[in-house]
Amino acid sequence: MALVAVALFAFLPGSCRCSSWASSALGAGTQMVYVVQVPYIAEHTEPGERNEYFAIWSALGNVTALVAALLGGAIATEIAARLSLTSASAPYQVLLTGVAVMGVLSLATVYLLTNDRPASTMHPSASRGRFGIAISDRRLVFKLLLPGFITALGAGQLIPFLNVFVKGKFGLDLADVNAVFAVTSLGTTLAILAAAGAGSGVSGAIGSIVLVQGSSIPFLLVLGFLTGSVGFFRSSWPYGSETR
Repeated sequence: MALVAVALFAFLPGSCRCSSWASSALGAGTQMVYVVQVPYIAEHTEPGERNEYFAIWSALGNVTALVAALLGGAIATEIAARLSLTSASAPYQVLLTGVAVMGVLSLATVYLLTNDRPASTMHPSASRGRFGIAISDRRLVFKLLLPGFITALGAGQLIPFLNVFVKGKFGLDLADVNAVFAVTSLGTTLAILAAAGAGSGVSGAIGSIVLVQGSSIPFLLVLGFLTGSVGFFRSSWPYGSETR
């Protein structure tokens, strides 16, 4: 969480080098928080309730993103105007500063957590790897990690440029762009809640996972075709051929 806050502050100078390092740090910090959160929640929930619990947890995160997207851009734009900040980047600087400050304040929540794990939680057949990670079935872990790695690789290539494309193609300001992605967050929230209900009606955890993950494939294909129209993208790119 500290790395995320530092990364957000690093965006403020606006230099390409700082932004590159900040993007890497932001992604790394976000993933570290997420990787820790999932097993922590799993340890503090019963197996029979985890499906619904994780769905509600994810939905709450998307609802928060929805509210933040709707209010954040508008508030940042208004504050920049009241401070007589006229540059095009001023609303972004105000928004990033506010989020970074809240990121630092949120570190206090970490100190409210207590260590209630048993003295030894290692599986008897597990072996310590180079980084001290206990892995009892390396082949299974690889199968679990590979889909997530491929998905994350694609998302990392798409999401940052999707924001730029929406802004450039439709000539939207910060508040309008945030509103567009707020609608996206709302759709994601509804999909998560619906997936939890659909998964509960399937026999077994594996069947539930296959159903939910498989149902997302058509939407990913549609998104890929929409954003992969290179000719259409270039013909409508407003910033000049040198930045394509």
